[in-house]
Amino acid sequence: MNRMLIICLVVMGLGSNAYSTKCRAEEPQFEFKTPAGWRSERFALPAKFAPQMKFTGVEELRFAPGMYQRKAEDFLSYLFVFALENEGEINQAALQTELTAYYRGLSALVLKKKANDLAGSTTVKLELSKARQELSADWVKVKSYSGTVAWTEPFVTKKQQKLLITVDQFSVKGQQHQFVFVCASPANRDANIWKTLHQIRRDFSVKE
Repeated sequence: MNRMLIICLVVMGLGSNAYSTKCRAEEPQFEFKTPAGWRSERFALPAKFAPQMKFTGVEELRFAPGMYQRKAEDFLSYLFVFALENEGEINQAALQTELTAYYRGLSALVLKKKANDLAGSTTVKLELSKARQELSADWVKVKSYSGTVAWTEPFVTKKQQKLLITVDQFSVKGQQHQFVFVCASPANRDANIWKTLHQIRRDFSVKE
């Protein structure tokens, strides 16, 4: 087993809060239509690597095949959805704060540093976007953002990196949870990987 795979498994284990392969009955179940080779993970929020997060609920992720291959076109490209419990109104500032805590904690864990040591090098900035036309008709009360994550990429390069992200906050008819769907990649927004990420987002659904 190579070193990178070991690191990834450790991160997933710390995030999983002991039930990554088993979901409680009351938790929402998701359907992702991903191309072959994409990997998945699911864990509770707040993740153990980001105890500063105030969001509670569950997170599910999908990783592109080239996630940890530096020269791959889909390097560090992935998406995740938060299903949040009893959060009330979530504004742009709260999303930025929670995502900053998430990325800062993840980077600190893998780099074996304290989260406070990365406070100055980890920031998430969001800008409100126009309504996206390609979202599911089941999504209601949608707020869409585009933004960036400036952080120390901990898995491969261990250098400062700018991730491009899209963030969609929404509810689903018949569901009590609020949802936050994030697509992320360092690739330019016109790269093919973004078409793939957005297609997966378009086909995503919450099971009844």
